[in-house]
Amino acid sequence: MAFGFGTLIVTGDCPYTDEERFPVGTEISLAVCKAHKKAPGLPEDRCDRDAILRELVRK
Repeated sequence: MAFGFGTLIVTGDCPYTDEERFPVGTEISLAVCKAHKKAPGLPEDRCDRDAILRELVRK
């Protein structure tokens, strides 16, 4: 997300304002923190990522 926004900003093609971009970054950061707390083994890199993704997609 950051690379994508950065590329758009540098090339002058970003259709989003700072006020529109910052909440997206905040939401992604919060989601990553929440995942690290809830997903068994994720912080230690010993989790079944495929099983976690299948469960999320099912919901």
